[in-house]
Amino acid sequence: DDDDDDDDDDRGNSDNCFEAAHLAARLPPSTVGQPFRGRDSLTDLILRKRWAQANSPGAASSSSSTVTSANNMADMPTFRITVVTMSGQEYPIEGLCANEFLVSLRSKVAHALGTRVPVLHLVLGEQVFTREHDNKTLQDLCISESSLLTAIKSAGTALGRGRYALTSKRFKCTDNMQEAIAEEFGRGATVADFAHICRFPRTELARFLDHVGWQGSAFLLDNGRRNFEDQRAGHFFACRNSGTIPLHWLVRDMPRDEEDYNISCLDLCWRDKGAIMPILADLGPA
Repeated sequence: DDDDDDDDDDRGNSDNCFEAAHLAARLPPSTVGQPFRGRDSLTDLILRKRWAQANSPGAASSSSSTVTSANNMADMPTFRITVVTMSGQEYPIEGLCANEFLVSLRSKVAHALGTRVPVLHLVLGEQVFTREHDNKTLQDLCISESSLLTAIKSAGTALGRGRYALTSKRFKCTDNMQEAIAEEFGRGATVADFAHICRFPRTELARFLDHVGWQGSAFLLDNGRRNFEDQRAGHFFACRNSGTIPLHWLVRDMPRDEEDYNISCLDLCWRDKGAIMPILADLGPA
């Protein structure tokens, strides 16, 4: 019986994680990427959402409507499409229905290709589907039986709504970093800003650092500045560390919660000279 209870708890946790991901995706743009701490955690948001739904007028009718909608989805005929990559590999995607949202299709394609949803784009003919199409149904987008879609993976690693990459070369703080990034990633890329990436929950940021290949330090800006803009020269950089960096490097550390203690730090630092490291590039929207 205890094992059964544990299984139920695991399923409950899985459901919460799944609901948390979808709730985060539906948050207003102004809240996406903001740190979730204390009672502002996604778990608390989910609990408050469930309480409000359970105690609102018409909750029962809403629940009935949801069940009816799910039953209607189950009764709908399914179809299959083919997704082809830029290298010519074809992937059949089965079990789709007309009322399914594009975001669901993108998730299935990303799973089939072994990539992440934020950097995946789908193309049907000359129509490029963006995140603005995610809440449209496949029927609305004219995706049906035997449709042939092209999957394009954007460069870089996704974090929130942006994409980032580390330069393949290392640079000194006196080098022209914007020119270096433009040469490797194109004129649309810019030097990343610590103020943009430090807003994310620590666990999400740790996964990003692993995927982007961040092992030590990388040059970036802080609120558009390369340094303190006074008599001191040098350049800001972010340092991934275990809490042992020299204190005179530290400009601003990230706030830590109890659950963050086993996650390596990413702190904003500054040095006036001697540092040689890659640059973190901002490649634009995912």
